[in-house]
Amino acid sequence: MAVRKLLTLNSHDPQLIHSSEFLRVTLEKSIPIRRYSKPSADILKIKESFFKENDELVAQSQRWAAMYGAQPRRTSCKNCDYALGAALFTKLGIDYILCTRCNHLNGAHEDSVEFTRYIYTSDDSDYAKFYSSADKETYLARVKSIYQPKADFLKDCLEAAGEIPVELSYLDIGAGSGYFLYSLIKGCGLEKATGYEVSPQQVELGNQRLGGDHLRLQDVNDTAGIIRRSNANVVSMIGVLEHLRDPRDILGEIRRNPSVKYLYLSLPLFSHSVYFEILNQHLYNRQLSVAHTHLYTLKSIAWFAREFDLDIVGEWFFGTDTVDLYRFMLVQFQKMNATEALQHHFSEHFVPVIDSLQAVMDRTEFCSEVHILLRTRQSCTRQK
Repeated sequence: MAVRKLLTLNSHDPQLIHSSEFLRVTLEKSIPIRRYSKPSADILKIKESFFKENDELVAQSQRWAAMYGAQPRRTSCKNCDYALGAALFTKLGIDYILCTRCNHLNGAHEDSVEFTRYIYTSDDSDYAKFYSSADKETYLARVKSIYQPKADFLKDCLEAAGEIPVELSYLDIGAGSGYFLYSLIKGCGLEKATGYEVSPQQVELGNQRLGGDHLRLQDVNDTAGIIRRSNANVVSMIGVLEHLRDPRDILGEIRRNPSVKYLYLSLPLFSHSVYFEILNQHLYNRQLSVAHTHLYTLKSIAWFAREFDLDIVGEWFFGTDTVDLYRFMLVQFQKMNATEALQHHFSEHFVPVIDSLQAVMDRTEFCSEVHILLRTRQSCTRQK
């Protein structure tokens, strides 16, 4: 099993935490479960709209970028609250800054209340349509290909940590149309699961599919309150933490809640996809979109884990960097009016190597996504 160096200092000295020396390696620690990669075929099928609706998606991204660029300037890191410096690059008119303390990639503007409501709940935003499926067959196909593997990984990690998953309770924040909840409840038999979502349409659809009242409507700015009031043992946020106005507040609530033993996250990473996007700003940018105003790195994850008393018990690195590269190249061929024969020839030779190329990137852990299960240290103390 691979061994990665982690931040595992026991001292809570603020001077140590806030020094540049904090990011130095102090101990090598084995992660109980570490996995890499998954097949891309299902992703290619489900994300067909990214290929076919490029121009519409670019127009939407430009509207969102204009809205985001009108917000106040961000002065401190979204992840560690350290003062931000000079921009690393500019994309769609937005500066992006790499934090010199925790290595987190920050957009240069604040996620204001106005901005978050516009992106996730306004009539002008089509955000929910990307994560909802109207017919049951499509819904179940999305569950099977995307969300069931996530739920299975969570269950495997919990069992490896000595837990009996069926005895635990689960809270899914930003549950969308209930895909992950469906995987937990129907696929893994974990009945004690509840989700919260800001979109009324997705709550209604999810409850129809689940056949119960597992999904509940939440205010876009009440995530901290939901966690504070929860008695759940496992909190999951699948592609959610990066969308929250103040992830530090949320992590603080998780640390303070005595019921919470585990935090399960899917996080977008600063990866090769970002470089591809910088070079292809006229095409739809998925990874560093305006809805993702900041991106995590291994160092910034290690930082918040250390600061909020969390230990990593499982990781799964699988990205879609090569899928993004393929999409950019194919859409560009189409915009050049390349012949159908050329496009077919390109796809015929590139698609078969997508997974192999991605596996190389995933193994370096510099890829577009990581799933990670963290255990709260207060739960370890109580068990002892």
